[in-house]
Amino acid sequence: EGDRAERLPMIGLGPEFDDLAQNLNRMLDRNAAAMEALRQVSTDIAHDLRTPLSRLHQRLEQMQESAEVEPAMIDDALEQTSGILETFQALLRIGALEGGVGRRRFTRVDLSELMDRVQQAYAPVAEDAAHNYLADHEPGIVVNGDGELLAQLFTNLVENAIVHTPAGTTITSRIFVDDGGIVAEVSDTGQGIPASERANVFRRFYRLDASRHTEGSGLGLALVAAIAALHDAAWTIPEHPSGLTVQIIFPPCPS
Repeated sequence: EGDRAERLPMIGLGPEFDDLAQNLNRMLDRNAAAMEALRQVSTDIAHDLRTPLSRLHQRLEQMQESAEVEPAMIDDALEQTSGILETFQALLRIGALEGGVGRRRFTRVDLSELMDRVQQAYAPVAEDAAHNYLADHEPGIVVNGDGELLAQLFTNLVENAIVHTPAGTTITSRIFVDDGGIVAEVSDTGQGIPASERANVFRRFYRLDASRHTEGSGLGLALVAAIAALHDAAWTIPEHPSGLTVQIIFPPCPS
């Protein structure tokens, strides 16, 4: 199998050989990173699917032993199966996005209008959860991208804010141009995330302790990160005195 940490030495045989060695070492570094990511994903899947699969197995055993299967048992088993399938579908979508699938559908997208539609769709949902959803969208801001995926990105951010904040929280979405880049953000006045946890929240299956018992796959923000990366956009969680702000920073759209 060999030592995957081994790299070609730069021994000064000339610029052509050194450039070749450097390029090969970079390729080996990328392969090593991909292998580590695959190992981590496999570990995460095993950890996070163990509990729902165990529950499903237990429920099926109860159905097998029961003289009369109650409809509620079947409904519960189907619901758990659906949750597991949704997790796998989200993982497959993230993998496809990280592989670059979707770029061929890129067009000019009016991001201001798209975020208006998200706000209009989710304002009633937020109200039902005793939240207030405000919008401050500078009009006419255009990016190069996939409109369906971008809608998924902002939908996930808004849903995350609604689900993981207490009643009375105000959620605000904004889009504006700053220093030549396009900044789209979703913020809330909830409890926020500790600084030590912010680098982890976009990892697959990562959950804060406070959200361990909240329904969902733990993949919503990982999907956000994958969609942002596909669009050459950076994500950041800036310091804020209260609540949580997530910014997605897009490159300017070519004319």
